[in-house]
Formats: sequence, C-alpha cells, structure tokens
Amino acid sequence: MVLAAAIPIGDEVREEPSIDRARSTVTIRVSKAGALSGLAHEHIVSAPIASARLQQGPSPEVEVVFETRSLEVLDPGLSASDRARVREVMEGAQVLDATRYPQIVFHATDVRRQEDGRYTLTGTLSLHGRDRPLRLDVALHEGRWHGSAILIQSDFGIEPIRFAGGLVRVRDAVEVEVNVALEGS
Repeated sequence: MVLAAAIPIGDEVREEPSIDRARSTVTIRVSKAGALSGLAHEHIVSAPIASARLQQGPSPEVEVVFETRSLEVLDPGLSASDRARVREVMEGAQVLDATRYPQIVFHATDVRRQEDGRYTLTGTLSLHGRDRPLRLDVALHEGRWHGSAILIQSDFGIEPIRFAGGLVRVRDAVEVEVNVALEGS
C-alpha cells in the first residue's frame, strides 16, 4: 500500500524518502450483496499508517504496518453509534479478530518500473494470521502515488458477514485504494 514510496529504484540511489503519514491515506471499500442488500450499508474504512520502512537501491523493499484497532469506519450515512457498532463487528473475532491479530503488514520485495512510468510492487500481505501474495500497481499524479488492489477476504480466513440467511451479506472482494504522499512533496 504506501509501497510507492520506494521509488526511485535501481541505480538512482538517493536519500531514503519518508512517508508523510498525515497526508497519506489508505481507504478500504466494503460492498454489500444479496437479494435484500438495499437494506444494508456499504462501508468506507480508513487505515492510518502506523509505520513504514523504505529501502531504495539495487534491492528495494517496502514494509508498511497498520494497527488493526486504528481502522476507522467513515460511513457518512451512518450515525456515530452505528459507525461504532460496525467498527466493533469489524474488530471482533468474526472479522479481523484484532485481539489475536493486532497488525496488518505489507512487505514488498519486488519493485519494478513499467514502460508506461507506473510501478508494480509485489510482496506479501499479512492479515488475520495469513500471508498472501499482493501486487499493487501505482502511478505518480500531482505529487502523490496512487494505486488500488482487490483483496479477497476469504483468502485470509475471513468469512464475509451474512444476515437474514445470506439475503444480506458483505461481498468477499474489498477494494483497497492507496494515496501516498512523501515528506517534502
């Protein structure tokens, strides 16, 4: 996710950049499905960056850490108490199980510049006690690195929430959007 900060790479060794955590965002969009999905809400979750380690040079690496309990439900259409209930379910044993798995970590060990100027970061996402490969394509636009990826919850052992016998449910695929600013940009 914040991965794009490992740029530039290869022979272009410069001072190690730092992520401006206050101006960087990672947003998770959780969609609904099912015959009665009109009765449910789609969720927007903000994932503040807890820490990031960036290494440039011939073997670039990026590691970004999120604290599971720091995820914030932003749903503008919900009351504060409803957002708190969504967050409680999200942090609970049925979804993220924040007590057992307090961190979400992305570690990219393959950073490649594409011919079109975009970058592809490939590594491992550790979520809910499972490690799965993740590829993120990012591009620079107006001084920020932007990218997105689709995560499948069940790949990480998370069974999407279901209500009313499955007539209302959370989609297994969630979209992760990355918008990262480097300090001084």
